[in-house]
Amino acid sequence: MENFEKTWSTTITELIQTFEGELTRDICTVYAVPPHGKPNKPDRQYKMLAYVVGEQNLFQHTDRQFGGAKNASPNNHVIAASLGKKHLRLILDKLYIKVKDMLQLPSQGNNFEDLEPQQSWAQLEQSAPIISPESQVIVIDSKEKQGSIQKVTCDNNIVHESQNCQHRTIMVYDVSTKWFSDKIRSAFSDWGRVLNISLKTQHKYYTIRVDIVLNLTKDTEFILMPWCTQLEGIWVRWFPGE
Repeated sequence: MENFEKTWSTTITELIQTFEGELTRDICTVYAVPPHGKPNKPDRQYKMLAYVVGEQNLFQHTDRQFGGAKNASPNNHVIAASLGKKHLRLILDKLYIKVKDMLQLPSQGNNFEDLEPQQSWAQLEQSAPIISPESQVIVIDSKEKQGSIQKVTCDNNIVHESQNCQHRTIMVYDVSTKWFSDKIRSAFSDWGRVLNISLKTQHKYYTIRVDIVLNLTKDTEFILMPWCTQLEGIWVRWFPGE
């Protein structure tokens, strides 16, 4: 039990340091932009806030719960609330992973020292086959005909039972056909472990169907179902692909 308490104390300290570092970085990013803009319209600072936190974490100036913040500067209250909501989500995801790593079913006895080594969520992510770009089957041409469907198939497409709830099929829109296969695959890798990608050429843009095991943060965002999200620095629309 003593070992567990020491590990837990260290974990909380590390999570707080991570929370402080990431939160202060975002505060500096948002407040580096002056609140200039047209009257009664979202100003530049608020637009930067929307970009940093995402739609699912963004509060509006008109939200009723801010009724008592009469003396707040134009954006201060929504910046504080929106950044707090974003980083609370992120830190809870990290906490979930840490707790799941530490709390495992005991083999015998009641002491934490008797815990039998088991694979955690994080370890399962790491133990999944890591495939280099060269080993993936990629069939794509930069001069595709309109409406043609191309596929990017990855070899590491086995989904572990513990990851079934994060296994998603998603339709993604607004990705330029100027993006090459490697960039598309790399962009979706930021969301989780890519299994298969299908691309349909529609004039200047792809309609993309991606089969993917989302990481915890992205899966939480997908469950909340905002209509758009970030992919490699651009806003794209995403919807369930079933």
